[in-house]
Amino acid sequence: LVEARRFVSSAYRAVGVRGLDEPLRLLPIESLRGRRLVAFSGIATPESFFDQLDDLGYDVRERVRFPDHHWFDAVDLRQLRDAVARQGATALVTTEKDLVRLPPDRDSSIYALVVEVAPHHDRDAIVGWVMGES
Repeated sequence: LVEARRFVSSAYRAVGVRGLDEPLRLLPIESLRGRRLVAFSGIATPESFFDQLDDLGYDVRERVRFPDHHWFDAVDLRQLRDAVARQGATALVTTEKDLVRLPPDRDSSIYALVVEVAPHHDRDAIVGWVMGES
């Protein structure tokens, strides 16, 4: 695995957003542009997610961090809705990982950023390594 890191890397690319009320429907990235948002995340390093939202030009008014692998409950949703009201926001945005950890809710103002992982590899370096040339 350590050797493989010499040859393989990955990039993340946002491809759309999904709403909690229609999780199978992929909406365009532009769907959240121009809206005031509160972003929240329960991943280990939420800064990369928040930075990605900034890079997309989203108007994120508040960033709320939860512990990694957090399972959200009604109290959390109330806290997030309070942040929306406090910031004059119109929607919440989170990661797909966090969207599935939310309690059942038909709120149409909760969205997840959909991200694709694109692996990159250096074919020549891999072949050279396998052939014992590096």
